[in-house]
Order: sequence, then C-alpha cells, then structure tokens
Amino acid sequence: MDRKRLLRQFGSFLKPYRGLFLPVLLGLMLESAFYSGVPLSFHFIIDRALLGDDHRLLFYIIGGLCVGAVVVAVAGVARDRLYANITARVMNDIRLRLFDHLQRLAIDFFGRKQAGDILGRFSMDLSAV
Repeated sequence: MDRKRLLRQFGSFLKPYRGLFLPVLLGLMLESAFYSGVPLSFHFIIDRALLGDDHRLLFYIIGGLCVGAVVVAVAGVARDRLYANITARVMNDIRLRLFDHLQRLAIDFFGRKQAGDILGRFSMDLSAV
C-alpha cells in the first residue's frame, strides 16, 4: 500500500475528531510559550530585579512564574486527557471497521487463518498505529 493512500485512509479516521484537536493544539502552544518564556524571565530576575534592586519586579516575576506553572500544569493534564480520549476513539473506530470487514469475509478465510492471528491484529497490530 502506498504511503499517500495510507495517510489518506488514516486521515479519514481523524476527520470526525478534528474539532477536538484545537484544544490540544492550544494546550501545546500554551506550554511551549511558557517554557520558552522561562529563560527570559530569569534574565529579567537577574539583570533587572536583583542587580537593579527592584524587589517589586522580583515578586511579580516569581509570582507570574508560579501562576504560569500551575496554569500550564492544569492545561497539560487536560490536554493529555483529551488526547488520550481522541486516541481511544480513533482506535475504537479502526477496530470497528476491521470487525465489519471481517464480518464480510468468506468463511474459507477463517479456515486458512488461525484465530490467534486474527486476534493479534485487533490488539497488538492496532496499538502500533
């Protein structure tokens, strides 16, 4: 099976859930923005707050980092749960389509194949996807 066809077919399983990918993407962007801003905040802590003797700025930056860490942690947990939910739904859709396909196969197919091989497709092979 060529790569384009495989990606197109896999994309058809993701299409019903494309609206759920937006919060996952926003969570990733929030996390990336926070982690890229941490080194910049340390720059301000050292150069402006500590060396400039601005204690108010120091407390603002440290408070912002604490609040940001909590927000990013909560958003990360929510993002991970949503991503796991999407993944489970997609896997169930693939298993259902595979089961429907197996129901339409001729009976001699099942005479040629072992039951363990067919069950392995449902469990081990799909988890690789």
